[in-house]
Amino acid sequence: MDCEVSPEAWEGFVAKRNGALLGCDIVTKYQEQYSWRENEEFAIADFDGLTLFMAGVFTPRDPSYRNVILADREYLQDVAEERGVAHQLFVKIEDRDFASAAIAEIAALDFPVEIQVEPAQVALDRAVDDLNDMLRYAGFVVAFTVLVILLCIANTISMSTYDRAQEIGILRSLGFERSRVLRIVLGESTVLSLLGGFLGCGAAYTILTLSQQQLIMRGYTIPLVIRSEVLAVAIASSVIVGLTGGFIPAFKASRIDIVKSLRNVE
Repeated sequence: MDCEVSPEAWEGFVAKRNGALLGCDIVTKYQEQYSWRENEEFAIADFDGLTLFMAGVFTPRDPSYRNVILADREYLQDVAEERGVAHQLFVKIEDRDFASAAIAEIAALDFPVEIQVEPAQVALDRAVDDLNDMLRYAGFVVAFTVLVILLCIANTISMSTYDRAQEIGILRSLGFERSRVLRIVLGESTVLSLLGGFLGCGAAYTILTLSQQQLIMRGYTIPLVIRSEVLAVAIASSVIVGLTGGFIPAFKASRIDIVKSLRNVE
């Protein structure tokens, strides 16, 4: 793994058996929360008995490694009482033309447990497939959420037009055409939906930016970011949802009988 690390940090990492180098992103994300300090030891609560010495920070060229902690393998195995046990190993091959031969040789070795050897690209493709499965599931959740929002908008606008039936009747008696009333009510639902879209996009962007959330799948770290194109689609979707959810109530409001709506006016 190609990375940038200061000579002092590397010396501290090598000198200490429990020395650790922390990725630049994980330091930015958790340093204040866990009070990590260089040249000091810190404990990781999720791993009983694991104490690491923060030798420094490293900046990898591959962004997927910016949220990891590098530590001595044998030390970690001893803490877990699993000396010699590894769940995942990466083998770097200088010449890609010999990749297939290297994979075959590794697979032919005599291991005490069953192993799976595959190129890094295959593992990455599997991680992408897993991510696509998650996105498909998320698509069903989003579709159901949009349906609920449509019903909520329709119900809200319907109740609003019912409570203001007299006002709408007065507008109609003053010469407001049905199409104009339709546009007024439809505009109200669109503005409400658009406002909710702006608030939701702003909150999502702020939370993801500040928390720097990432997905870790099959040994690969995938940062979660919101691109401007996604924000634009979300805002446009909120407008469409507002128009769709408010159309039926707006249509009914434009068809209100003037006499009936004015009957109870004091």
